[in-house]
Amino acid sequence: MARTVIDLQLVRRFFTLKATEGDLTVDGLRECVTLEDHSPWSDPAAVKVPGRTCIPPGRYKIVLVDSQRFGTDTLSLVGVPGFTAIRIHAGNTSAQTEGCILVGQDATAPDDDWIGRSAAALKALKVTVIQRLRAGEEAWITITEARGA
Repeated sequence: MARTVIDLQLVRRFFTLKATEGDLTVDGLRECVTLEDHSPWSDPAAVKVPGRTCIPPGRYKIVLVDSQRFGTDTLSLVGVPGFTAIRIHAGNTSAQTEGCILVGQDATAPDDDWIGRSAAALKALKVTVIQRLRAGEEAWITITEARGA
């Protein structure tokens, strides 16, 4: 019997030299907004710079880890080329991420490097995903960049 897959889709919509804002859905339903470091991926020669750039677009498995920094049941991406310890966690500005994905419930202007109600968004995302992961489902996130959106 095939495993059920939890399908997360992160569509990056707004890009500045400092931050990248996007929308996250789970199984096609809007979950929250996201904030990451700068996205250089329109340049074919771009490389991931820990602490300064967001992860490359692609499809990554999500697992639960116990993180010293973020606690038990931290959502973590695996298989990101050239980088480890990519987490989904709370935070409000790109200064609070080192390549990870921040989640929030509020976004103001798309170029202001800020999202709000982050702790509430993370709690809701975990409620949506963790029980299903523990029940044996797999979670995957597909990250794309919607330039010109």
